[in-house]
Amino acid sequence: MSLGSPGRLALLVGGTLLFADLFLAWQKRCIRIGATEHVCADRAGWYGFGIAVGLATTVLVVWIAAQLVGVSLPGRAEPFLAGAVLVLVAIEFATHSERRQWPAWAGLALGIAIAAAATWTLREP
Repeated sequence: MSLGSPGRLALLVGGTLLFADLFLAWQKRCIRIGATEHVCADRAGWYGFGIAVGLATTVLVVWIAAQLVGVSLPGRAEPFLAGAVLVLVAIEFATHSERRQWPAWAGLALGIAIAAAATWTLREP
């Protein structure tokens, strides 16, 4: 089994990290109860439009993993899948703009990194 091209490996790693990042708290809200008590709630990246991000990321990771183990798949869909992931992450980031936590910023950075890795795969034979 070949380790594949650097671009595909970067897509695989970036997609896996984004998938894991979706389980972290992208938003957090705390309210004060009484003089000293606080109650906090958080939302993972899977909330709302994040479901589409998770599904697109899953398709991308499975597609790349299948190629790396030697499954013959039609065409070069990686750039299109990565572009879809970037657009969906940007929409998720923009629509949930209140009380962002660091996982939301990490998710945006990973979406950009996935798109950059996809452009890397375009230059490969």
